[in-house]
Amino acid sequence: MSSNQGIFDRLKDIILDALYPPRCAICDALLPVGARHFHAECAAGLVFAEQYEDGGTALLEYNAASRDMIHNFKYGGNTPAASAIASLIDRGGDVASRITGYDMIVPVPLHAARLRERGFNQSELLARAMEPICGVPVVAALSRVRDTKKQSLVARQLRRPNIAGAFVAEAGLVRAKRVLLVDDITTTGGTFAECEEALRSAGAEEVGSFAVCVAGKRDAVRRTVSRQ
Repeated sequence: MSSNQGIFDRLKDIILDALYPPRCAICDALLPVGARHFHAECAAGLVFAEQYEDGGTALLEYNAASRDMIHNFKYGGNTPAASAIASLIDRGGDVASRITGYDMIVPVPLHAARLRERGFNQSELLARAMEPICGVPVVAALSRVRDTKKQSLVARQLRRPNIAGAFVAEAGLVRAKRVLLVDDITTTGGTFAECEEALRSAGAEEVGSFAVCVAGKRDAVRRTVSRQ
């Protein structure tokens, strides 16, 4: 990048920050000048999880700080939080290396009715923020054909049946491809399992998963963001 381009990009950031003051991805309050994505005291509450027992990859443990971040992102309209979350990946141990080597990123889809209600799919925004890290494109290869009850409102033992048969994959897009699924939270792994089943039925060669937060599971490696 030329020095002139670097100056231009910095000026653009300054103007955008003035017009649309950046907010903390966790507490949603305005950030001080020069701060990016998080207040330091808010970020200190995040805890890296890295992996979980079902073999997928997760970035953070689900605790008060990550809960607030996801809630503000999904329900508070703080969509820049997608970039804030992606900025943490390089600080999460071997997370970045575990989500590369795929042919495409496939976000877990929302049903059309839920998408109209929310206005965006948080998993798609996350996936697009991850494109530069993974080095592969986001592909809308999954459709949600059944409007299911929210998993968070369903008892753990009923979550897989609740989501059963809800997804269909486009064979022409995923056949013989290595696919990385992306979602915001995983608890029982039921949503990822159903998505994987649909993708493999359509001919996907390999299916991995990445969740921003993992709830109810713990890995041996646990580090707070403040210790980076």
